Amino acid sequence: MSETVIRVSNVSKTYQLGPLSSLWSLPSRLWSGRTDGLERKDVFWALRDVSFEVKRGETLGIVGANGAGKSTLLKILCRVTEQTQGEVSIVGSVAPLIELGAGFHPELTGRENVFLNAAIMGMSRKTAESRFDEIVEFAELRSFIDTPVKKYSSGMLVRLGFSVAVQMEPEILLVDEVLSVGDQRFKLRCMEKVNELKRKNTTIVLVSHDLNLVKMTCTNALLLDQGKIAAKGDVFDVLQQYGYSMNVTDGKKGRLAETRGAGSAIVAICGIEFLEANGIKKNAFDILKDIRIDVHIEAKATVTETEVRAGVSTIENQNEYACLMSSFQATGSPMQLREGFNLVSFILQGGQLYPRFYSIHVSVGTMDGVILDYVVANENLKIVASEENHPNQNRPYQRCIFAPRFTFAVMDRGAQGCP
Repeated sequence: MSETVIRVSNVSKTYQLGPLSSLWSLPSRLWSGRTDGLERKDVFWALRDVSFEVKRGETLGIVGANGAGKSTLLKILCRVTEQTQGEVSIVGSVAPLIELGAGFHPELTGRENVFLNAAIMGMSRKTAESRFDEIVEFAELRSFIDTPVKKYSSGMLVRLGFSVAVQMEPEILLVDEVLSVGDQRFKLRCMEKVNELKRKNTTIVLVSHDLNLVKMTCTNALLLDQGKIAAKGDVFDVLQQYGYSMNVTDGKKGRLAETRGAGSAIVAICGIEFLEANGIKKNAFDILKDIRIDVHIEAKATVTETEVRAGVSTIENQNEYACLMSSFQATGSPMQLREGFNLVSFILQGGQLYPRFYSIHVSVGTMDGVILDYVVANENLKIVASEENHPNQNRPYQRCIFAPRFTFAVMDRGAQGCP
């Protein structure tokens, strides 16, 4: 049985609201024996009676709306702030990446801050020196390493901070929303590094509004709502419960209709097909040929402000994405899924992948990241070598660090059903 490395028991955190001057009357109240008003109404409960455990090697995602208490919880775990009530027990070395530029001194250079940040995280000077080149290489900041970090962009700060944290090879990695600052290429490299740490049995706690990232990375999840635990357990079950906050309109009655997220009765992906440009269905394609991916979606009510995403992964390890694509929207604006059957088509341009088997992942969600449904295609996509010479077809496979180019093709309102 896996060892518990993080145990949170009945943790609460309160903050006093309002100006400090409002507290000056407290001594006179106590002196006069008056107790009215001592139970103040301007106390904010950032967390209330939060309890959970994380096993060694587990990857836990913490999700919830803004102000739900996610970042506060992470700061308590890494001892940046103390809980008001309850107990926290952590076993193992911890590397926190919880705030942009945390641990960096703006007047010091990137080089100096690497050693400062490493020391804060408990890394010895000798170890930091031995890993310095790897840190700088991963951050891709060789040209700026002797520049004061006050001149760095937010993305550069994140790259350097993440590089130091992961090179420390911690037993527990705590990551807040800071990764959302990085560009797509760096996010993919971070995904690869996180997967590498997972293979080494590193325990990871991730706070993110990117539910696709949580879904791909985490085994379990915790949903916070106004400082309390609303759900915890399997990541897909928790994300399903989180999928209620969205703009869904009942086309018949013109009212808000409730939905419970992935696989809900409101929206369901009911088919994914691979086709050639001429419309012939198949699952094996020449490396140079474009691939049309048809996504069939059934909506029980009109759903506005939606987007459809697709991803490509190798079947050798579906938890380790080979390539990712960003969102695509019809005519550059949010999609509207009408009641009934909808067909969304994408074109995966030829020449981007290696000859091998891939799986296609598709999700439908709201523009603010709430997942309505998530499906992996039943059939694997096979890419075969071409008779023409192509640089990808004879090279040994390496994980992609780019997003494959997809083109949004059509949003067909006349789809009659699912395949």
